[in-house]
Amino acid sequence: MTRTTEAAAPVRGGPLSVLVALSVANGLGYLLTLVASRRLGPSGFGALAALLGLVLVGNVLALGVQAVVARRVVATGLDGAVSWAARLALFGGCALGATALVLAPVVTSLLHLSTAWPAVALAVSLLPLTVIGGQLGLMQGAERFHALAALYLVAGVGKVGGGVLGVVVGGSVTATMVGTAVGSLAAAAVGLVLVRRVLPSPGRTSLPRGLVAETALATYSLGGLFALTNADVVLARHALSPREAGLYAVGAVVAKGAFWLPSVVPVVAMPGLSDPGRRRRTVTRAIAGVTLVGVIVTVVVALAGTLVARAVGGSAYVAMADRLWLFAALGSLFALAQLLLYSRLATEDRRAAAPVWALVVVEVTVVAVWFHATVTEIVLVALAAAVTLVGMGAWAEVEEHRAGTTSRGRRG
Repeated sequence: MTRTTEAAAPVRGGPLSVLVALSVANGLGYLLTLVASRRLGPSGFGALAALLGLVLVGNVLALGVQAVVARRVVATGLDGAVSWAARLALFGGCALGATALVLAPVVTSLLHLSTAWPAVALAVSLLPLTVIGGQLGLMQGAERFHALAALYLVAGVGKVGGGVLGVVVGGSVTATMVGTAVGSLAAAAVGLVLVRRVLPSPGRTSLPRGLVAETALATYSLGGLFALTNADVVLARHALSPREAGLYAVGAVVAKGAFWLPSVVPVVAMPGLSDPGRRRRTVTRAIAGVTLVGVIVTVVVALAGTLVARAVGGSAYVAMADRLWLFAALGSLFALAQLLLYSRLATEDRRAAAPVWALVVVEVTVVAVWFHATVTEIVLVALAAAVTLVGMGAWAEVEEHRAGTTSRGRRG
């Protein structure tokens, strides 16, 4: 396929609009937590939190679809992209949703749910969320950042807003999950209208060659990163006392904040990472941006640990004040690792997934067997894994740069 339709030039203020949209979407997620924890009580909220965690796991496919669609649009243009991207996302979403539906009785049993309907609603929600991933990839690859921001807002309001409405009106786990599913379906429908208005939509086209395999690789790689960024919390819950695990959970909130704060950078940088003409400059600037944000966040948390502990968890968690900077550093390092992983995916590097999953195994083993006595021990192991992953990603970038320099030297 030749690139006959060029992506639009970035619109001024586009990255800022994406940042605002992502912030609002994350804020809505926090609102759902606040409302549901009070409306459902500890038992119901625990079940809901587990179900929403499974939604996040399933949403890894949507992230993989988004990354691949964005890269392909940059590489080949928009001709036929709206058609094949929609087919890819719909195929993936149906397969994922059907699998989750088959597993609904298992989920119901494992989470001790009184009815299977929340698990069924979970399965239904995965289809539109994957479809939205394809829509986001189109806007991201075409660098229509204002439209991309609008899609992020639509997705956030639909999925999370539906959940909030469900918990407020129905006051149950089932109502919350049904609201999430209905809201996600509505968001996918609105997203379809937005895509058709913003991007050209010629006739039906077949899936490009190798697209499914590339999507599987991206999903596998991002799934490894997701597992690595959440493994320490699960391990802490298993190994520590309830009080210590609670302290670790507050640290994990700080880590998640540091991880998501620069999340706009890889979103905006992905088109440039996929374009050979802009790649080197984009990589350098993106790494500098994420690193700067991480350093600032870590220093601020180190200087204001007590204030952060009170803001996140309340006075009962002040004992974590002097260790919260470790979690800020952990989240910041994972944010940098995420950027470097997206950079590898932009070049279709098939070796990207192996180091991530290998580190998951190593971290779980080291914590389970040796270092699990205190909060500090577990977070230091997680930090070592994050540093290693960043180092591997940086080394891959250096090797690519050396190979490119050598190749240009030979041609000269």
